[in-house]
Amino acid sequence: MNQYFRQAIIFAAILSFAVTALASSDAGRESVFSVGVGARSLGMGGGFTSIADDATSVYYNPAGLVILKNHELSFMHMSLFEGTIFDFGAWGFPISDKFGMGIGYMRIGTDDIIKTQNFIPLGTFTYSQSQWLVSMGAKAGKHASVGLTVKAVNQEIDNQSDYAFALDAGAIINADEHIRLGIAARDAIPPKLKLNSTEEQTPTSVAGGVALVNYPLSNNSQFSASCELEKSEDRSTKVHTGGEILFDNAYAVRAGYDRDNVSLGVGYVYRMVSFDYAYKLMDHVDNSHRLSVSVLLGETQKSLQKTEETESQKPTTGPVQYEFTKQFKFYKEKADDYYDQSQLDSALMYYRRAQDFEKDNQEVNNRILMIAEALHFQKQKGTVKPTPPPPPTSRTETVSDTTKIVQIYYDLSHSFYAKHYYLPALDLIEQILVMQPQHTEAKQLGTKIQIEIDQGIENNLRDGQSAEKSGDFSRAVEAYTRVLELDPTNANARQSRDRLFGRLSISEKLYLGIKQFEENKLAPAKGQFEAVLAIEPDNEIALNYMEKINKTIALPTTLDVLQADPVIWPLYLDGLKFMRDKQYQKAIEAWQKVLKAYPNSTDAINNISQARLRLDAAKEK
Repeated sequence: MNQYFRQAIIFAAILSFAVTALASSDAGRESVFSVGVGARSLGMGGGFTSIADDATSVYYNPAGLVILKNHELSFMHMSLFEGTIFDFGAWGFPISDKFGMGIGYMRIGTDDIIKTQNFIPLGTFTYSQSQWLVSMGAKAGKHASVGLTVKAVNQEIDNQSDYAFALDAGAIINADEHIRLGIAARDAIPPKLKLNSTEEQTPTSVAGGVALVNYPLSNNSQFSASCELEKSEDRSTKVHTGGEILFDNAYAVRAGYDRDNVSLGVGYVYRMVSFDYAYKLMDHVDNSHRLSVSVLLGETQKSLQKTEETESQKPTTGPVQYEFTKQFKFYKEKADDYYDQSQLDSALMYYRRAQDFEKDNQEVNNRILMIAEALHFQKQKGTVKPTPPPPPTSRTETVSDTTKIVQIYYDLSHSFYAKHYYLPALDLIEQILVMQPQHTEAKQLGTKIQIEIDQGIENNLRDGQSAEKSGDFSRAVEAYTRVLELDPTNANARQSRDRLFGRLSISEKLYLGIKQFEENKLAPAKGQFEAVLAIEPDNEIALNYMEKINKTIALPTTLDVLQADPVIWPLYLDGLKFMRDKQYQKAIEAWQKVLKAYPNSTDAINNISQARLRLDAAKEK
């Protein structure tokens, strides 16, 4: 049975059972805040305990704060009856992938109540009840989260006031990709408020239910729904149920059944701001209007997590590292001197000595590659000039220049493979097999790399299609981008990525841009931020990162940066291929394209210089 169809049947069964549950007699008290918060949730019938994916989680279920991807501010204004006003505000924010926090404030109050004595007016007074909420949610395993909310409650009438503390608790279980279960105990430790001589304790209430979240209806629409039961200790069990259809991640229509009345709602997302409206049909009193506004701001939780991981992975230094750095610098400087004097064989030996101390230094690795190609070219032309022999090296050198080049290529291909730079590794292996077709180790490494590439393409295509069906377009774009890094010619991945990118929200584009920037993929990151600025020219986050990118590009660009750029690296490799095929003009054109993106790439500049020398020599002949 289709997975989504099975989920729909499960949800429908639970929904039918809950809606047909019979309520007992309905008498007694409950919290004045039981009307709920947030026009989005109220438009869906107030059943938000199991969804809880925005800042209103501080009220509905603090376990949902872990779900938040961005910092979010949410405000609501609601007119009740007889001039009573309900206001709510909350700030939810991610701390890491395992923790989220939130603070909130809510107040229900009636002002200008006429005070009389013996039917004589004596002025007016105010009655209000308010509470401050401080919430935290935390992961509790792979598929669950829990949360707590501490509340400071105040009740005030005329010149009398009292304060008390209360505690809420909640939990959420992700039973499936689209099925979520939630439960919350509000006022599990209830506040006790005393005005004059009368003490009042808020009844405890428990709400729980099931939600169908982000169920895809089509390529541009998704459906969310929930059904929950709420039981206050002094009242009968109540039903909250409803749904939401979201179109193009921007337009929403909602409907629900909230306790004993029907509710309707609409929503609109403009850039990083959400506007929501709910309308509830009420018995015996005027129908209720609810308005709320939510604003996304700050870095995403994934971006913060990435920053933490980057900081934790910074290498430490010590006496041994200092000595390695010193030796590397010494041999590299010697190699640079020989290279500048065109004594390439000596330069090669010293660069290889430097490589013993920093095997992953891409500047040295690239210079070794270029010198090996130059020596091979000179050998073919019979123009190799002897130079003074260098000191003995730590590696066993062979007499054959071809064997030297093959060994260099094989070492580099291993280095690229270890860093998951599969395409440049395969390119080097291809050159090895041109020179030594029976090179067994190169064949084995090439087969291994090709298997990993094929598996990576298959897994990422599957991930992209799954994310697209669930409406998670940001994750889908990331998956298709990874496919293109493994296979730049994959038309299916390119078309899917380009199609979905236009449907990403501003916050999702920013997240992708920030992630690509942190991975040194500057060209695609620049494209993300330019897309944001085309819609929102004054977006501060995009402007800041564009400034960082421009500063990075202005610095000398290392080969590491080029290799991490899925757009520019293939151009750089094309230049090397053209050089090997003696198509020097095409090599120059390829590296000039690299320089357009990275004007300070010394590797591209040096390669162009070498290509022009060879082109001139070829013309003279």
